[in-house]
Amino acid sequence: MTCSQCGNDVAVSTEVCPSCGTRLTGNAGRADVPAGVRAGQTAPVSTYRFDAGHWTLSDRIVGMASLVVLISLFLPWFSVTVSLLDANLAGVSPGSASESGMSAHGWLWFAFIISLVIVAYLILRAGYTALPFRLPLGHEQGLLAAAGLNLLLIFIAFMLKPGTGIAGIGVSWSFGAIMALVAAIAAVASPVLASRIQQAAHTRP
Repeated sequence: MTCSQCGNDVAVSTEVCPSCGTRLTGNAGRADVPAGVRAGQTAPVSTYRFDAGHWTLSDRIVGMASLVVLISLFLPWFSVTVSLLDANLAGVSPGSASESGMSAHGWLWFAFIISLVIVAYLILRAGYTALPFRLPLGHEQGLLAAAGLNLLLIFIAFMLKPGTGIAGIGVSWSFGAIMALVAAIAAVASPVLASRIQQAAHTRP
């Protein structure tokens, strides 16, 4: 039987989905229908009321990690420091400079949008017992797909360090890039681990 809220497979005797907490009917595989709604009718859309209790531990980790990724895009990603000796050898002025991820790679706006969508989706999920729209993927699968795409973009941007154009003076990673990469990995790892735990629980005799 399948949870209509998040799309996860659950045992027939399960009353509450272990992934999203939705109460399930015994053999129909659907979320409970509110009182007063007859069979065959569509349940009315519930009003939004924020409740963080709707989030699973995986949701919280993905949401926080995506928020960190979003913020880190505007922090220093790459930095260069020119010492007095290097400046004399290269014929430039000594000093240091840094560049944010968005400045270095304009296409990281895609990562910004994906992170924003993940956070907005989780906020909506915390306020509705049933979302007013249907997703093409299940809850865990959708989060994993979005977080995986974000990780790919962040990893490519992390590896593509800009150059200085000055021989002997290279660019190093700054804390913003490391923060973004670690957060993007955490956002992917959380739903993967949650999925494996659920599979292991389903295969237990």
